[in-house]
Amino acid sequence: MKYYVDGYTPPEDVMSYEDVKRYQKLLGVEVDGIWGKKTQAAYEKYLMEKNKQNDNEGYPFGSGVDWEAISKKLTEYFSNVMRPTIDAAIEKRKAASDTFEAELDADSYARGMGGSTFVSSMKARQEESEQDDIAYLESEYSQALAAQVYDSLMKLGSMYAEQKMKQEELELQREKMRQEREMFEEQLRAKERSAAKQNDSAYFSGLKYSDYERYIDSLGAQAEDFFLSQHEYWRYIRAQAKLDLGESGYNQLYNSFMQSRQAKNDRGRDKYDNVEELY
Repeated sequence: MKYYVDGYTPPEDVMSYEDVKRYQKLLGVEVDGIWGKKTQAAYEKYLMEKNKQNDNEGYPFGSGVDWEAISKKLTEYFSNVMRPTIDAAIEKRKAASDTFEAELDADSYARGMGGSTFVSSMKARQEESEQDDIAYLESEYSQALAAQVYDSLMKLGSMYAEQKMKQEELELQREKMRQEREMFEEQLRAKERSAAKQNDSAYFSGLKYSDYERYIDSLGAQAEDFFLSQHEYWRYIRAQAKLDLGESGYNQLYNSFMQSRQAKNDRGRDKYDNVEELY
């Protein structure tokens, strides 16, 4: 029994049932070891997606964005902006030829030379000159259009790359903050377990003022809960902070946070006021 159905040709490196199964696993189709209609369709779809990805990589800043579609949109936009000007120039050039030929006919008939080979030759040269000028205008238009589209693609690509880099940096920062928060909380849990063994509900964890500052920064939008929430968990964290830092140290931490929050609110209001002044 063959490992493929007649009419369907597997890739050159597929020469056995096991090879077919290997491909079927990669393509996500039923693994039966027979290269048939479904396997062929899945393979062709894979090739199409691969080719599309490779095509996108020909544009600036690689795949991840459908640069081909963006390029078409930009071409359409700049064409709508630039084409009327070039069409007007072409019409003006054609009108100049028509005027020249009309004047040539009038003059030749006035001289009794209408229909002469000289007049025909002059008209032919004028038409050739007109076509050369129009071809030049079209060439200049095509180059200008391509330059506009390319410059816009480069600017958009640069913005995309910059945004992507910032997003990656933000994700790294979030991950770092998450790890610091987990480490801090694990330190507290470890100390709590140690204290529980000694039947002592109050203990000194050894965490410093800077440890609490980093922990609060890592909380992000939950930072206010550290100081204000009445949930049992946060009340416990605050009690531990007061024990570690002392009353004065905790008050300093609280005041620093409140001043920072007030400063952010003030900046937000200033920004809003500046926007309103524009209207």
